[in-house]
Amino acid sequence: MVDPDTAAYCLLPTGRTKAAILSPTLRLGEKRKVDVQNSSSPFDKLIVDSWIANDEFGKSFIFEDGQLGHTRSLNLSELRELISDETIYPTDYEQRALSILKNQNPHG
Repeated sequence: MVDPDTAAYCLLPTGRTKAAILSPTLRLGEKRKVDVQNSSSPFDKLIVDSWIANDEFGKSFIFEDGQLGHTRSLNLSELRELISDETIYPTDYEQRALSILKNQNPHG
């Protein structure tokens, strides 16, 4: 997992991303496409793979952090609560997502 303070891309709460996260048929390891945006360059947007995995924190939603092969992991149940809230804007969402990541990081 990439350090959340240095991760390059954040999830964008688009229809494609919401569909991947909220899908009732999503199975462990099954890949879905999501939209991400470079946190330092807002015009740099990508479509990347995401999937669900079990780890020491329960089910996690994992997605690619850009094209370099790094990944980011968020708690699936907390992420579903955030992404289903229609009032979330990308900047608020990213701050909440980073907060979740930091709370999950056993080293920091």
